[in-house]
Formats: sequence, C-alpha cells, structure tokens
Amino acid sequence: MSYISIARALQKIYVPTDLLRHMVQLEKELKGIRNELRQLRLMYKQLAEKAIPVVEPDEVEKMAVGQRDKIVSERELLKAVK
Repeated sequence: MSYISIARALQKIYVPTDLLRHMVQLEKELKGIRNELRQLRLMYKQLAEKAIPVVEPDEVEKMAVGQRDKIVSERELLKAVK
C-alpha cells in the first residue's frame, strides 16, 4: 500500500492537509532514493564485472562440481592427521 493510497484513505478522516502534503512528498523522496539505489547497484555490478572477469570453468572444474564428495569416517580422519 503506497503512501498516496494511505493519504486518500485518511482524507475520509479529518487529517491536516499539511500532513497529507508531507506524506506525498515523502513518497516522492523514497521513490527517488530507490531509483538512486538501483543505479548504484547497476554501477557496482558493472564495476565488479570489469574487475573480476567471468571465466568459464574448464572440464576438470565442471567434473569436480558435478561429482559428489566422498564422506570419510572419524577413523580415516584421525589416520590422515597422524
């Protein structure tokens, strides 16, 4: 529910018009902030893509991701540590 719809609902009840004006102004400001945040996220994403190039995995990496890991017992872990 937006602030404007709340403001319209409040118009049925007596509410000072200054309050309604402030609520509408607040909604406009929040929309502006959301838009700026969207732009910042896009800029950050583009910057990160330039700094960290996307590289396709080679066959060994694809195979490693696709395989299930072997689960070892406590005994095998202790043996490996010794």
